[in-house]
Amino acid sequence: MMAGLMSQVPLMVLGQTRTGRSDQSRVPGQTASGQVLVDPGTDFTGWIKKYDLKFDGIGPPVYFLPPPPTEEELMSRELENRPPETIAIPRMLSKAAILNGLRPTGNKGTDPARFSGDAQSREGWLLMESERLTELGKMDELADIHHLLACEYFRVGATEDAFAFFEKALANKIALKKEADVLAIQYNLGALYEYIDDLTCAMGLYEQIYRDAIRRSNRLQQADALMRIALVKAKNGHHYEAEQELIRTVIPMYKQIRNEAGDIGRIVSYQTLADVYRLQDRYPEAQWFLLQSKDIIEEKGLSYYLPDIIFALAEVKKSSGNTVVAIEEYRLADQLVNSRGSNSLVMRLAIQDALGSIYHQSGQLKEALEALSRYDYLKEQLLSIDFPF
Repeated sequence: MMAGLMSQVPLMVLGQTRTGRSDQSRVPGQTASGQVLVDPGTDFTGWIKKYDLKFDGIGPPVYFLPPPPTEEELMSRELENRPPETIAIPRMLSKAAILNGLRPTGNKGTDPARFSGDAQSREGWLLMESERLTELGKMDELADIHHLLACEYFRVGATEDAFAFFEKALANKIALKKEADVLAIQYNLGALYEYIDDLTCAMGLYEQIYRDAIRRSNRLQQADALMRIALVKAKNGHHYEAEQELIRTVIPMYKQIRNEAGDIGRIVSYQTLADVYRLQDRYPEAQWFLLQSKDIIEEKGLSYYLPDIIFALAEVKKSSGNTVVAIEEYRLADQLVNSRGSNSLVMRLAIQDALGSIYHQSGQLKEALEALSRYDYLKEQLLSIDFPF
């Protein structure tokens, strides 16, 4: 510590000048006559307790240093240094939704993890199985493996490889006239094109699905395709046309399908309509249609879909400035979605990111840090399953 300082370095000189010379050597807090403007026994910050007023050594009389940061300032700095991947959370949510909604082919599902052993990578096992089936000439099973490879490549972020293997699987299924599998792959391809914002290709696939559904008089397939077409139109800026198609065509079609598939269709179509209004920042309308979805879920006992609706309601409340209710709904969504296991990690991460942001902006720094700690824990879990950020 510098000579003359008895404890802390003062923020401001209180007392006489170093040499008592002219005004050029006068320090802040002292008039030309040498009058001290502040009580020399204290400091205006309350931080400096004592110092040597008679110091006449080498150097300036005082170094102007800020006081040590308070606990609140330290917490605020930690929150401001949030990890950069948080900005990608909307993209991660979109990807997680696609992964959860991928349609299976054959009897192999969309998750290759159950086919590969502990010592094998999923990609490695699938490629070896692909070679084996090619040698045996089992083209239908080969197409299913190619479809699984496409799902796995999309999961790990290798989007170009995902497209390539989806196309291989589609070509084989068309050649084998496996219409149900062709439909599944077309939907999955459409979702990937939406993910990379190639809305023209996505629209082309959904329109093809719709034409095939008309040919087969499949009302459920027609409604599913029209719902996807409406959302693509909204993403292209044609909001009114999308709203009308959903309200006047899609939702009535699902109402005519009097089974669980029709009920699920109504839930998802109301949610899609809410998404169209959210694209326009029309939050009251978005909230109203999300509540319609919630009513159907509760009436029909389809609780699997409830976390998505509660989370969407929380997002709407947050965007519209109603943060008090948003916090309650984020917490509820977090409780509800835990039952989904690893499939829920991205939503739970998004919930903690949103809660941390709300708490930070409202000055609730302790709660914000707790949310950030939970965020870090969930991030590590995602990294452990190779989910790319």
